[in-house]
Amino acid sequence: MMNHTKVFELGAEGGTLTVYQMIDQKNNDWYFHEVNDMGMDDEVSGVQKTSKYSSSFAEDLIKLKYHHPHLFQLYPLYVDESCVNVVILFLQEYLRNNTSANVDKQRWATVLNITVEEIDTTNFDL
Repeated sequence: MMNHTKVFELGAEGGTLTVYQMIDQKNNDWYFHEVNDMGMDDEVSGVQKTSKYSSSFAEDLIKLKYHHPHLFQLYPLYVDESCVNVVILFLQEYLRNNTSANVDKQRWATVLNITVEEIDTTNFDL
C-alpha cells in the first residue's frame, strides 16, 4: 500500500471510523476507510475492517454511511480542510432527514472550524 493520510475521523465507544487518502504512483487520489472496534470485554478481541478504494472522499463517505447510517451522531475527532465542505453537506443532509437525531452540533462546528449557525444555514458548493 502507498502512503496514506488521515482526512476524517470519528470516535465511538470502543473504536474509531477513519477515512484515509492515498495518492498512487500516477498521482491519482484514492480513499478508503477503516473501522476499528476495540473489543469491549476480555472474550472478544478487537476488529479492524478496511474498505475497498473509492475515487473521491464523497464516494467513500457514502459507503461509510451505508454501513453506519447514524455516523453523524458519533464524536467527530478530525476533518481535513480539503474535506470540510463535503462533510458539511452530508451533515446538513443528515440533519434535514433526521430532525430528532442527537447530533453534537457544537462539536461538529469546532472540528469543522465554523459556527453552529453555519451548519444550520449555509449552503456550500463542492
